[in-house]
Amino acid sequence: MAGALKPVEGLRLDMEAGASHIDTRYPNPLTQAQFNANPGMYTGDPYPYIQQKLQSDHWSLGAEYRVNRQWKLSARHNDEDKSSRYPNSTPAQYRYVYNEVAAQFQHDALILNAGYQNFDGQRTQSGSTTKHNRGLFLQGQYMLEALTLSAGIRREEVTYRHSPLSGQSLQSEQRLTSWELGANHRLSPQLALFANYSDAFVTPDVDRFFFTDWRSGSPVTAFNGFIEPAKARTLTVGTNHQTAHHRLKLSAFYAKLSNEIYYFETGPFSGINTNIDQSHKYGLELQDRVQITPRLSGHINYAWTRAIIDRENDGGGAFDGRELPGVSRHSVVLGLNLRVTERGNLHLSHTWRSSTWAAGDFDNNNAQRQKAFQSTDLTYRHQLNKHLDMYVGVSNLLDRKNGIWVRDDAIYPVQFERTWKLGARVQF
Repeated sequence: MAGALKPVEGLRLDMEAGASHIDTRYPNPLTQAQFNANPGMYTGDPYPYIQQKLQSDHWSLGAEYRVNRQWKLSARHNDEDKSSRYPNSTPAQYRYVYNEVAAQFQHDALILNAGYQNFDGQRTQSGSTTKHNRGLFLQGQYMLEALTLSAGIRREEVTYRHSPLSGQSLQSEQRLTSWELGANHRLSPQLALFANYSDAFVTPDVDRFFFTDWRSGSPVTAFNGFIEPAKARTLTVGTNHQTAHHRLKLSAFYAKLSNEIYYFETGPFSGINTNIDQSHKYGLELQDRVQITPRLSGHINYAWTRAIIDRENDGGGAFDGRELPGVSRHSVVLGLNLRVTERGNLHLSHTWRSSTWAAGDFDNNNAQRQKAFQSTDLTYRHQLNKHLDMYVGVSNLLDRKNGIWVRDDAIYPVQFERTWKLGARVQF
């Protein structure tokens, strides 16, 4: 549920609230022969699946005030309560609170954005684990005749604390800085070149500090230990070409990463969250949107990616120089959108990702590889009025057998059958 209003000139208020109750069953893995025969089969296992009940209630309030032509102020508050429960285990309770205040200044060719953000997250399960973020940011953009320059910086302080029911409390603090520089040069009304360099970080959420042993019908969850924030230095260069009938974007990137967060499998149905010491990624991305007729448009997204582990101590050197598993070298999304009526749109898309190493195959020597993923999806959406949209769709129209290969003869079926959807979206 969402709504917005403008009580006075220049002021906009919005509110959003929602609740979800999800009952999920995670099936046990299948062998290659079982998956090929029937991805939805029952294997006779006394514990055929793990059941999770997830409940979430959230709400948010936002305000935006245009002081004058140069200044705009904004503020937002988000609040979420969540619980996750597995049978025969202690449920995990969560509370997330997020706040932001920001200001924008715009004068002639200069735009500046600055603000403060904080996040308080808590997980309660046989004790308490908390994450507190405090961050300041500043971002600017300056536009010349054919050249646009941009720069930004963020300074953040993150504090984690784990307080078990018994034993010593643990605490970890991080002070992190990220920044970026960018430039866009317009060569003609149709063609532009761009470049961007960034030094960024990602801090782990509280769930990354826990691991679960699934080897029985009663999952056992324990504290994993604090892990390091992931950091990446990324260079991106590319070009945009736009005409009345199409928009083309081609870019190349190279990223140097440290402490990339991943799940290290220590045995069947068990593992820990940890960091890859050093790794790098590079690749190409192509996006093109074409207006074929006044009512029919199409798009293509293609990506070629290489992801390499440079050094990982958990593998004792066996992972060094190997490809990061689970990362497809090629991925393609093709789509067509037909405006059937003034209020109705039909969208057809096909997604394909190439075969790669199984998710747990960090030394790239398993006999079985992750199978290529394919799914054709069809959706019709109709706007009844300005407040109500209805849609009907089908996922995996061609009934492709898809799954996630973790290791040899350990396959989790996903999107392995045709699925119908019917829904509505209401706006106030």
